Amino acid sequence: MKASDKFLKYYVKDLNVSGKEFAEKITMTGTKVETYENLSRNLDKIIVVKLTKIEKHPNADKLLVCTCDTGNGDIQIVTGAMLAYAFAFIDFKGRNILFGIVMATYMLPVAATYIPSY
Repeated sequence: MKASDKFLKYYVKDLNVSGKEFAEKITMTGTKVETYENLSRNLDKIIVVKLTKIEKHPNADKLLVCTCDTGNGDIQIVTGAMLAYAFAFIDFKGRNILFGIVMATYMLPVAATYIPSY
């Protein structure tokens, strides 16, 4: 079973240890913990960008070239996700929440997701 720190802290209110310390202590009670993974270790490398322009890829029918403003200059991303149009240029209720869910499915390992990746 996989469980996040947030999940454990919801049920164990006074849990004030790191995930690794918790794994070591729970192992000492006789409950085997096979692995502990810190999935937030590289979150400082994630940047938030604003999608400013979308064009068709010149050499591929099903790809898009997206120009994104990082705040420190523009970058280009090549993607096959047609959702880029909806999230960039169409304003609809729940857009930001839906975008967050879609991005979360891209960032999580496939084995840990319950939402199918399309």
